[in-house]
Amino acid sequence: VAMAVAAESPELVKGLCLQEPTLRRQALSGTAEQHTQMRALIVAQDVPGLAQLLREVDPRQPPQEALDRAENMTHMDPAAFEAFASGKVWDGLDAEQLARRLHCPTVIVTGDDAQGSVFSDAELDRLRSLNARVRVLRVSGARHRVHLSHPAEFVSACLQFVRSLDVA
Repeated sequence: VAMAVAAESPELVKGLCLQEPTLRRQALSGTAEQHTQMRALIVAQDVPGLAQLLREVDPRQPPQEALDRAENMTHMDPAAFEAFASGKVWDGLDAEQLARRLHCPTVIVTGDDAQGSVFSDAELDRLRSLNARVRVLRVSGARHRVHLSHPAEFVSACLQFVRSLDVA
């Protein structure tokens, strides 16, 4: 959403600091059966059960991160969850077109590829090649939710970026 606003109304946006944005059409990890179970656990507001299932889908996920994610997911509308699970939420999104149209400085704060970041090095190189205003900061050891696993590094990166903007 932030990229779309910045592309459509550049006069409103001086800079973008994006934390691991999902910029490609990708369904949620897990099988269709696991997605059905997740939806049921969301409806039931079963945070511990959902956290356990999330860890089954991604065993690399630390227990506290799974609990935090499960807590957030129980506030989702089940229809929104279904759109994310199927990948339909990305219908009509052309992230490359949006990246090309950004007129403001942009930093993508992303986790470590080996720890579960949504971006490979090749994908990040591709984003940078689309727009010279796009910078990338990989936080070593961080997973997809950089702000949860490495909050100090995430806040520091965002503050450094904001301070670098020439905003009068």
